[in-house]
Amino acid sequence: TGLIEEKHSRQTELTLRALSQSVGFIFREMNQVTDSTIASDAIQDVLNDAYGGDVEDIDYLNLNEVQQKFRELLVYHPSVSYALMYALDDGRIHRIFTKERFQAMPYAQFIETRLHKQVLERDGLPLWVGPYEYPELTGSEPVFTQIRVVKDIDTLQDKGILLVQIKNSGLESVFRYFRYRQNQTATRFFIVNGGGLVLYDSGGALNGEQLSELTERPLIPDEAYRSARSRFDGQDSVISSIGLGIEDWRLVSVTSWHALSSEVLLYSRWVAVILLFCLVSALLFIGFFANHVARAIVQTVRVMGRVERGDLTARLPRSDEASLLARGFNRLVSRLAELLEEVKRQQERKTRAELQALQAQIKPHFLFNALESINALAVQNEGQKVSRMVTRLGSMLRISVLQREEITVAQELDHLLSYLEIQK
Repeated sequence: TGLIEEKHSRQTELTLRALSQSVGFIFREMNQVTDSTIASDAIQDVLNDAYGGDVEDIDYLNLNEVQQKFRELLVYHPSVSYALMYALDDGRIHRIFTKERFQAMPYAQFIETRLHKQVLERDGLPLWVGPYEYPELTGSEPVFTQIRVVKDIDTLQDKGILLVQIKNSGLESVFRYFRYRQNQTATRFFIVNGGGLVLYDSGGALNGEQLSELTERPLIPDEAYRSARSRFDGQDSVISSIGLGIEDWRLVSVTSWHALSSEVLLYSRWVAVILLFCLVSALLFIGFFANHVARAIVQTVRVMGRVERGDLTARLPRSDEASLLARGFNRLVSRLAELLEEVKRQQERKTRAELQALQAQIKPHFLFNALESINALAVQNEGQKVSRMVTRLGSMLRISVLQREEITVAQELDHLLSYLEIQK
């Protein structure tokens, strides 16, 4: 919104400066026209009572070249709609260019106005009066009026006051394009005086209204360009203004913020579409990625369960996301299987060693007891018993000498019978 407002402000400044140049040219051109007019012999002769009646009553067919030029400059000028001149010495009104249904203000009444003093203080420089500022002097039509003192060329004394009204055709041509465009851009242009009175409205609806009653803040009467967002006639608008360089008038443009915000709404729609696309894409990616990772985790948990149940041959399949975890897990399980196998082998060796140690302890003890028993039988002259014991002992020793972990069942039964008979 700030960028749009700044962009509009820059564009409006260029537009207002171009318009102010065009509008100012219209008034400067009329200043030049009246500069030539007040120095003409025709005006000077009228002020010096060379003609008894109004300028319009003069026989222009008999005018000299200078007077013809005056006629061409002022009366025939396409922008002039009305002109009159007050004579300061006797207060007579010389109507140069009449206007229907309008009665000129008497000179005695004109002297009483503040405008008369301002014109005299200008000392011959033009003073512009906008429509609706002094309707009793300029009429109620929306036309601009130039008032200036006419001096005697020889003595430079004030001899009269020239009042010339220009048509609005020049301003209409300047604003015609913008009036055509204002329905699309919702922009209106105004010429406003220092008091806030609307002298010209490109839309024609607010002529003669007070701008201060339509806006929240008054305009500052200077030449600087200013632009601010404010309410105008109850609507949110951007109000821009710049000095015209004519009196205290300012050129004002008012643009509806709704028309400007349409571009913001367009940007907002694009941003919303892009954000929605990004959100949907993110959700799809997150769903796919999370599901993929979840499957890998569930598979890992299942393989871990198999390992927990003792299946050390279980391995994790490698995937792009969990390959590091799978490799580490597989190495861990392989190492665990190797350690368990090593423990098993060590336990078997330990058991075998303990059995062999036990056997090593049993054999000498049993052998000594058997020999002692044989000796006792021999002392008692039990030769037959001695023979059986020696036979059984020899059978047991033959099996023991073999040093094998596996023997036949018959050998094992014979071994046990021999042992039990010796014990008996």
